[in-house]
Amino acid sequence: MAHRYKLYSPPGSFRALPPLIAAEYNGIDIEIVTEKVEEIIAKKSPTGKAPLLECPPSGLVIFSSHAIARYVAGLRTDSTLLGTTQKERMAIDEWIDWTACQVELPACVLFYPKLGYMSPNEAATQQARQDFGAILQLLETYLAKQPGRYLVHPQRLSLADIVVVCTLLYPFQLACDPDYLTPYRQVVRWFRQCVQQPEFVTVIGHVTLFQP
Repeated sequence: MAHRYKLYSPPGSFRALPPLIAAEYNGIDIEIVTEKVEEIIAKKSPTGKAPLLECPPSGLVIFSSHAIARYVAGLRTDSTLLGTTQKERMAIDEWIDWTACQVELPACVLFYPKLGYMSPNEAATQQARQDFGAILQLLETYLAKQPGRYLVHPQRLSLADIVVVCTLLYPFQLACDPDYLTPYRQVVRWFRQCVQQPEFVTVIGHVTLFQP
């Protein structure tokens, strides 16, 4: 029997999505485990936080969403998800690091109350909407200047696109109304063209943007 990668994560975690989508692009078989995750993670992860990837046959354990995504994206030597030049690889890392440092916090503040992960706080929400808007404006300006369709390579999706889109996904679905997104037409166009690809659809289904 072939060994399978196992990804341990709570159901619906946006942090589990980039590795799973990268696996679809690379044809990697990953089993997602959602039961007794806290108990398993506590034993296997040095940080005690999900997601966590267990790799066959050695049992190698990788923690942190972006580290797992990078690993899965690089499992195939013919994959272009991590770029094909040093410049592309550097740019992909820049976008992924930027997402972790700048995007995740306001994104989570916007959608966590919608899912019951935190109590609503009007002041925090308003600040997050302002910060998230600044993030979208940065992306809007960047994409408007790009010669192609994606963040790094003009005609080829990379792990940078996957990671940023997955971090925007729940705010776009649960918190950002059409009026809020109106100034960011290039961002919405790019977001839609990514999530409509079969590899995204397999993992996250068909995406509908938030309607109040």
